[in-house]
Amino acid sequence: MNAELLAHAFADARANVGTTLPGAEAGQAFVIQIEPDLVAGERINVGVGVVSADGKRLARFLADFGRLEAMYGRDVAELIEVLTDFARAAALSGDVLSSPSVRFTSPQPFFGMPPEQYLDQLFARVVPAAAPRREQGESEAARDTDQLWRAVGDAIKLRLPNRTQEIIANTPWTTVETPRGLRPVCVPLQPRGGAGALESADWSAAVTENKLMRALLDVETAATAKRLDKLGLFIARPRRARKDADLKAIDKAIDFVACRVPPGCRVEVEADAVRLASHIIDWADLQAA
Repeated sequence: MNAELLAHAFADARANVGTTLPGAEAGQAFVIQIEPDLVAGERINVGVGVVSADGKRLARFLADFGRLEAMYGRDVAELIEVLTDFARAAALSGDVLSSPSVRFTSPQPFFGMPPEQYLDQLFARVVPAAAPRREQGESEAARDTDQLWRAVGDAIKLRLPNRTQEIIANTPWTTVETPRGLRPVCVPLQPRGGAGALESADWSAAVTENKLMRALLDVETAATAKRLDKLGLFIARPRRARKDADLKAIDKAIDFVACRVPPGCRVEVEADAVRLASHIIDWADLQAA
């Protein structure tokens, strides 16, 4: 998508808000692009990011790479998936990108709408590969980590409406002191005395293993820095139909990481977000209704 089309997409997203809220600038938005072949120079929109006026970082990414696989082949689609994972970490943490194949467009301001709403509208307009296929039902839709966080968070709120904040961090990103200096880590679950990761395994086996290992490392790093003794790794298996060979490879990746957790770290694997929420409430040692 060229610069002129992107400009139109930003303008359309700003114009199509259902409820106009008066006030100053609500935040800045940008499009996340992958350039798998630097010689060819084709850029593929895989996500969007928003930084709200109060500094909160939000992002939404392509979760189902089936269309890209059909267009470019399996190898290129898997490369795009890996690069998208790097882009996600940078978009949510604010870290500087180190890959020339990942590009963030110049931030554009938006006004008069909540950041979450603008994020969804912009995503729908600039990431055509994310449009649901006609034959794809809700139970077959891909689920990325951001969607998983929302689903599990909603399930926890239903059972612990007044104590959700005792488990779920306001922002999953925090900075901790390590022997090598300050390091940003992603820890979405932060009950008293604990640090937990919540990750989707609805990716290729290679990306699943990479994401789970990074999530585990972040949890261990945070626990060491803050002297926490309650560690957890909560994983959502794919809920959509996948080839048996793909599911076996994903399960193998999950097992590979689960065998490397430190003693005392709780590991739970479920396809259902509500069941994962129940495990998290039990792990956090909070009484659910």
